[in-house]
Amino acid sequence: MKHCILAAVITAAAFISTAAEVQLDLFSSQKHWRSAVKNKNMTYKFDGKEKCMRFFEPCLVKTQFMLPVDKFDKKFTGIIFKVKGDGSDNYGNLTISGTPVLGLRTVFPVKNTQWVEYCAAFKDMAPFSDFSTVPVTAVPGKKFYEIAIGDNRSLGPGNKKRSTFCYWIKDLRLTDREFAENVPPPDAASLEMVIEKLRAKQPVKLLFLGDSITAGTGLKSPATQTYAAVLTEMLKKYFNNPAVSFRTGAVGGFHTYEVLSYLKRDLAEAIPDVVFVLIGYNSRNSGQNKEVYTAHMELLIKRINAETSGKSAIVLLPTVPGVPRFATQQDMAEACRQLAAKYKLTVVNIDKYIEEVGPEQYKAKYLHDSVHPNPEGHKFFAEKIMTAFK
Repeated sequence: MKHCILAAVITAAAFISTAAEVQLDLFSSQKHWRSAVKNKNMTYKFDGKEKCMRFFEPCLVKTQFMLPVDKFDKKFTGIIFKVKGDGSDNYGNLTISGTPVLGLRTVFPVKNTQWVEYCAAFKDMAPFSDFSTVPVTAVPGKKFYEIAIGDNRSLGPGNKKRSTFCYWIKDLRLTDREFAENVPPPDAASLEMVIEKLRAKQPVKLLFLGDSITAGTGLKSPATQTYAAVLTEMLKKYFNNPAVSFRTGAVGGFHTYEVLSYLKRDLAEAIPDVVFVLIGYNSRNSGQNKEVYTAHMELLIKRINAETSGKSAIVLLPTVPGVPRFATQQDMAEACRQLAAKYKLTVVNIDKYIEEVGPEQYKAKYLHDSVHPNPEGHKFFAEKIMTAFK
């Protein structure tokens, strides 16, 4: 079936070449687009007047393509496409891929209701799977054959229900333009500087990135019971500073590549004073190895430093165990400690504290199920993180 779809697209496709770009004729009809997952609502619609596709999120819509033979070995450095949004504060995403180890995602705002052209360098995009990494050199066109639009998750940051929204896309091109070299990012701010702000009663903003453990799956009131919320209250009380606030970008089911994908969105509201990162359980569940995990985490650290101009401190929380999965994430946890040492970051070894408790006691006292902390578990996490501020 897959090959039939690909053949149909090859037959129908037309390609317009320029000196630096190859335009993919993906938006002349909706014939070759398909929803990759079942959805009772409309997920995409062709606009014949604008020659574009309209996508309704949550969705995951795909199409396949193949470049002309004479473009197979042409090397590309990025993609260019046009987006018109619905005026909301949401973000859409586009993924170009070829294999599970080669695929890249870019996320874009849909606030603008006029056509806006986006140009995304491959080196600045996010990997799209637990096995893919960001290429450091130009990529031959034959390596790619699929475009995916949208995110089908029903939940957003903090496991809150995602709102429905839409956006239009057209005029997608592969480009071989030369992008400027990335400037080495500055170092992260020190946690000591944040502690001084807390003591001085200055506003301090916290951002928490991660998966369902951080988002508060299983809690009756994630807004008040997560370790993020509990830690915020602890900091307010300890420093007698009411101006401490937190936001969460954590989403149930997130992997390392998804934290990377949505980093710009999570940092768009304001530069946080501290970014806490706890991620990896789902990635290991999908078979991610330590090498790719380390590459993703290192890229995340560099991008946080670059996006915040080194104004945010970063606190790494090594990947924690579950029960019975009590020892399968230890190599990931060690990778976090190694990266913390390399980039002079604060690390709070919650996994070690859990190991001291032991699997039976940890599950009986601190877990809602086999992995998600209950209210006592989130309080346990917050208390251990609090030691870094004392």
